[in-house]
Amino acid sequence: AKTIIATDITIMMIRSTMTLTCPSINVSYRRRNTSIFLSFFATILSRINIVNSVEIIDVHKVTDKIRVVDNDEESDSSCGLYIAKSTITNAGLGIFTGKYLNKDDLIGYGDPTIPIIDIDFHNGGKKSDEDYHWVLTEYDWRPTEVSPHLESEAETVNAFSAGMGAVPNCHFRLKNAEEDYCEYDTAGVTLLDPGIGAFTPYHNRPSYALEHIRPGQELFVDYGTHWFKAREDYLGLVPLKDDYRTGQKFLAGDRVRNLLLEMLPENAASDFWDMVIEFPYKSRPLSSLPKNLLSARRGIAVGIKQVEVEESIRPLWHLKKHGKCLDNITPGNSTIPHAGRGAFASRFISKGSMVAPAPLLHFPDRDSLIMYAEKYDNVTKTNVRDYSKPIGKQLLLNYCFGHKSSTLLLCPYGSGTWFINHNSGSPNVKIVWSEDPNYHNSTWLQKDVTFFEGDVWNGGMLFEYIALRDIHKGEEITFDYGEEWENAWKEHIEHWIPPEVSSDHLSPRELNMDSTTPLRTHEEGTYSDDIEIWCIMDIEKSVKNGTWYDSEDDTLKKNKNEFLVQRILERLEVEGGSEFIYTVEVMKMISKRSKSGKNFTIGDVPREAISFHFKNYKSELHIGNAFRHEIMIPDEMFPLTWRNLER
Repeated sequence: AKTIIATDITIMMIRSTMTLTCPSINVSYRRRNTSIFLSFFATILSRINIVNSVEIIDVHKVTDKIRVVDNDEESDSSCGLYIAKSTITNAGLGIFTGKYLNKDDLIGYGDPTIPIIDIDFHNGGKKSDEDYHWVLTEYDWRPTEVSPHLESEAETVNAFSAGMGAVPNCHFRLKNAEEDYCEYDTAGVTLLDPGIGAFTPYHNRPSYALEHIRPGQELFVDYGTHWFKAREDYLGLVPLKDDYRTGQKFLAGDRVRNLLLEMLPENAASDFWDMVIEFPYKSRPLSSLPKNLLSARRGIAVGIKQVEVEESIRPLWHLKKHGKCLDNITPGNSTIPHAGRGAFASRFISKGSMVAPAPLLHFPDRDSLIMYAEKYDNVTKTNVRDYSKPIGKQLLLNYCFGHKSSTLLLCPYGSGTWFINHNSGSPNVKIVWSEDPNYHNSTWLQKDVTFFEGDVWNGGMLFEYIALRDIHKGEEITFDYGEEWENAWKEHIEHWIPPEVSSDHLSPRELNMDSTTPLRTHEEGTYSDDIEIWCIMDIEKSVKNGTWYDSEDDTLKKNKNEFLVQRILERLEVEGGSEFIYTVEVMKMISKRSKSGKNFTIGDVPREAISFHFKNYKSELHIGNAFRHEIMIPDEMFPLTWRNLER
């Protein structure tokens, strides 16, 4: 049938307006004092393979017609990922899908990840105790969540992922997205190139949908319960996983159910529920309850989780009007020499349009990114930083904006802007301050830098990258980093001296990509001193049997069961002679940081279970003369109140 008439369907609803998307079908319904819930139509139509996705057009008023859209006819011009105000109260910005996502679908593109090296040591305190202002405390990841070998970069490492690693909020009941491990490569830039070490080799950290996600739905990840427990003083009692069951039990109890649905008149029921929600003795289960009477009644009918799913969806018209598109940019290897990766237009972008939003995090003291040599302190009997010997700066500096007259740095997150490279001759984008008060607090431009040293731990400002001309799909996006940056880069190239490496030196990436060349045994010679070998295995079963054992469900890599190889003892040809298996001596470590533990000999190890990685402080990130310089904010954009170095 080409027309669907909805007449006598009576289903309790929380939102009474609907838009269905399906090919070539006119859908209408005739109101007969009934209330109809959107998901009923979505379910029915999807079961007969008519509908691809559901788009809520108006959440306030029932309309007499239901607009039909064909998802298959959407072109490259349709944004697939938005940043917008979160549906969680007081959570700031959130990230929303603009298209239907199936389970296991890739969300956007993979994140780059910047390692933050020994940050407490170099600042002489603890960021967790607020000994220094480090806003990334709210945004960074444990290294083992990003890459199984990232923690081997240094004694202590934190990881900052800019997109899906920073924007999504956490909702324990509605978690629908998850990030995986990033890749490691230098985009064709070698140890001989002046760009080596100037950009992060950790990239393409993918995010996947954990379930079917409808257009307009907010994406949520899991921060872990500890993250919230450590922030109760200002976040309050955020409900954890078990608290929702307690809240649902309370809501579905006969007494509350009867009061809300039968016994109390409308105004009294509303007052009663407000009293419940505003009860002065707060608890996590109390925080899990719906925040108004309409949602509470809906929660009685379908459960709190379903209510929250419905309330986590913003209409696509709303996102197109009030959100900002995040997927106009896709990463790839730059066409600019020595630049590494670059940003490319994923669709046509017209002159004057916004290419990408860039929410900003603030670092009031640029010196917090300086790295120092260490010296032994006879009083504390420990190694401490040597203020007299700065040895470099955090890689993060290359991704931040600054001004020569200020200590303040602004570091963007949330989109592909990290990939946009410098071009002073013919840039195709520029940066401007956003004029949208939902994203940008313009009053901060009148604040002194000391304001950012206070109790300000989240971003509140936003750059917009604006197209200076029409940009075609596939074209690399560039902008002018400023004269000071360009002069620093030219000086770096002029004085660049590549590190000394032997002619037969192979990087871990080169070794890992070569799956056919037989690996050397310890008797045949070791690999480079800056490289260590790791083996993935089920250590308990492998030690018990003396032979290599892998899990059949392919969870070993995700569970980080990789072990340091002390020596490759033996190499044996597999039948046919084209492949080899190895006997290795591995360490089951007591302390990964000190590389101490107990050694075991394991046989029958396949080549694919063995990988090569840099030792601590030996990767390209730690090259002593790697380029470091912030991107310059144009003088006409930079507030006078922030120029604290001119005073």
